[in-house]
Amino acid sequence: MITPITTTSPTSADTTIYSITDTDAKSATTSPSSGTALDDAIANARPLLANGAPTKARVCVLWATAKKARDGATVGEIMAAFMALAVETGLIDATGNWGADIRESRRRYGGEDVAHVLRWALRGWNPFEEGPLE
Repeated sequence: MITPITTTSPTSADTTIYSITDTDAKSATTSPSSGTALDDAIANARPLLANGAPTKARVCVLWATAKKARDGATVGEIMAAFMALAVETGLIDATGNWGADIRESRRRYGGEDVAHVLRWALRGWNPFEEGPLE
């Protein structure tokens, strides 16, 4: 189960941490096709996101895959599944921070940025300056 946990501290804004249980980890290692369009999209995106490419390229893959999956499940299911995939593949960490190839002043916004890209994908919009609109 993928569980978003929101915490608030007196010195910072809300922080969302995504927790992936053992059941999710086991299902990720089973057969790639679980039957639903969302499961298939996640299975297809996983190796592309875990390949060590630069963050911007991986975000583009996440966007394109989420855009294709938007008719396969509800918005909430897609958002939760793709946010968990972003954490699982190391695109962002469990606290929503970007990795080392993003400048220090932007690292803490990883979760917000990924959620923004996913919302645009679900609307069919392109959040990037260039590239395919479809």
